[in-house]
Amino acid sequence: MGRREKCRRGQEDKVRCEREWYRMKKQMDEFMNEVARKIRKRLGSGYKAEWNVYYKNNGVPRIGLVISDGVNTASSCIFMDGYYTLYREHTL
Repeated sequence: MGRREKCRRGQEDKVRCEREWYRMKKQMDEFMNEVARKIRKRLGSGYKAEWNVYYKNNGVPRIGLVISDGVNTASSCIFMDGYYTLYREHTL
């Protein structure tokens, strides 16, 4: 296999990998939006539920769901990565 063929195959792998990443990101966005919506509905208008990507001290990104009452400055953050994995595996 020549160098040009390797590069072409490498590009195809890269494109496939990027497509997979965007597909998974879209699924994660849909999952998190649905979770936040259901929590807001369950808790009522006095609470906010929002999600975001948070970076831990070691630089690792985590998907966090923050629930707050709008009055107190402290709020809970639940890391949802594990729940999303269970959801994808249909065990949640």
